[in-house]
Amino acid sequence: MKKHIIFLVLVVLISLMAGCSSQPPPTPITMGKYNMLFPGASYSHACSVIGIDGVETSSSEMPGIPGFTQSIRTVMYVWQNPDGSSMSAMFQNDKLISKAQLGLK
Repeated sequence: MKKHIIFLVLVVLISLMAGCSSQPPPTPITMGKYNMLFPGASYSHACSVIGIDGVETSSSEMPGIPGFTQSIRTVMYVWQNPDGSSMSAMFQNDKLISKAQLGLK
């Protein structure tokens, strides 16, 4: 009985490992995709161009003054390729205000 349980556990683990290895690799971030992003683009547009969501690395919010100024929410996202090349983008109130890249091809 104990051998059957061990065998069953091994089969399940092997099945899970096979499932993980069959996942497609992440979409690479390319210089072409980077160049398609212009100031004013939304985060959702950036994700659709790049093909994957970014990783939020920082955010801040500055409250506005009612009747005078709106609140300003600033968020920085990073997208990284397996080879270490990457891009980062800063959005204020969901509009791209700056971007940078490192080693994109």
